[in-house]
Order: sequence, then C-alpha cells, then structure tokens
Amino acid sequence: MRFSIFTTTATLGVALAQLPAVDVVKNVETLTAKSQALLAPAQQLSITNAPLLLIGAGPWPTVIGGFTDIIATATGAIGAMSAGPKASYGGDDATAIGNAFRVFVKAHQDLLNTLIGKAGFLTKIPFVGPPVTAVLRGIESVVDTIAYGIIGSIEGPVASIMKGDLAALDGTIAGAITSFSPTVFRMNVDNVMEFSEKMAEAMEVLQM
Repeated sequence: MRFSIFTTTATLGVALAQLPAVDVVKNVETLTAKSQALLAPAQQLSITNAPLLLIGAGPWPTVIGGFTDIIATATGAIGAMSAGPKASYGGDDATAIGNAFRVFVKAHQDLLNTLIGKAGFLTKIPFVGPPVTAVLRGIESVVDTIAYGIIGSIEGPVASIMKGDLAALDGTIAGAITSFSPTVFRMNVDNVMEFSEKMAEAMEVLQM
C-alpha cells in the first residue's frame, strides 16, 4: 500500500467529511462508469495497433488517457470528500456505499484482467510497458487513498467486507503492474522484424 499525500487516518487514506451517503455512492459510481467505458478500448489492444502508440493513435492512448482521467476524477473526489468534519456511516448508508464499492471493484478488475491478457505484447514491443506501468501505479495510489478513506468512515461489518474487496483489487492491480513491468527485456532479430512489419502495417492503416 502507498501512503497518501493527503491528510491520513490511522489506516491510511483521507478522513472523509460528513457528506450524504448518496454523494459518496455517486462518486464511486462515477469511477465505476469510467472503468466500464475503458473495457471496450482495452479489448481492442493488439500487437498490430500497438505501434500507433508512438504517434498517439489507436486504442492504447485511449486506455492510458482513460486511466489518467480516473486518477484525476478520484483525486478531485478525495478533495471534495475530505473537507469538513469526519464522516461516519452505518446501517443502510454503509450498505449502499459498500455495494457501490464492490461494483467498482468488479468493473476495475474486469478492466485490469483484460490488460493483463494483453501484456504478452511486451515481449516484442518494449515501449508499451512504461506508460502503462506508470498510470497503473497512479491508479494503485489513488484507489488505496479513496478506499481507505471510505472504509475508515464505515461502521460495522461492511468495513471488513470492503477491506476484503480492496485487498482483491490491490492484488489485481499488482498483477497488472507486474505484467507490464518485465525485469529483463531482450528483443531478438525475429522480434525486430515482426515489430517493423507491424509498424509498417499501422502506418498503411493511417494513410488510408
């Protein structure tokens, strides 16, 4: 877990202000919608369109930009939810927030698992990994910050359930980061030739 640059509680994360529970749910649902919107572009990622990343075209910039937008949105939500007296949610409010968070976790895991399935491209195209890894580390930090802030405001058993959901999501994020962060990369002659062919194909597509 990463320590937040924001004011933290004893369990990391920000100390949430006492907003109506419906506002917290809406903030989480916004992040869920943004994650779901990236699933289709992520499914389109391929070794053929990966070279387009070099010129800012194709689905790769869409996915990376989408993650950057999620980071910015979550950071804004953190600021809005951390201004004022510390929040405390129980009963139906806690359940609603916990349910919204679980849906977010599922949507984000679906997106990350799709990325993990595409990570094999790194054995042939080295420049894809660094920008994806960087944005995933940003996601890891902001998700932990906002999640621990919310969990710290929840009363009763819902908090424990949310901790379990967060642990599962953190594991998926870590797996995605690892997938796009090979410790050793070697491009052999065959890979160079295949990459050159794919780059030529991509340029032909652009010229159509």
